[in-house]
Amino acid sequence: MDAACRLAALRPRIGALALLPTFLVLFVVVRGIPATVAAPEGARLAERAAIALFAATGLPIIVAVTTIGLDPGELTRSTAAALVGAGMLSVLVFPLLALSVARRTRRT
Repeated sequence: MDAACRLAALRPRIGALALLPTFLVLFVVVRGIPATVAAPEGARLAERAAIALFAATGLPIIVAVTTIGLDPGELTRSTAAALVGAGMLSVLVFPLLALSVARRTRRT
């Protein structure tokens, strides 16, 4: 196998990696921002941001949806991998960011 064939094989994976930040932002927009409605009355912006980040995490539902989408072929493997990867990152990163925001709010 020559180098051109090996590079062509990586192209879908690179595209899937490019989708990761997009999916992370969409998690916050679609799941996080609506959750701020549940914030207590008088909550500061930082507290609402922490709520949004906690609500935007979600791996189990993403795995279930991608599995359902892969079965009939409605979802490509690279897109499913990007969604699951973004879900994993959301579970690892968003709670840490939310706790950091909450800690800074308590100090002020």
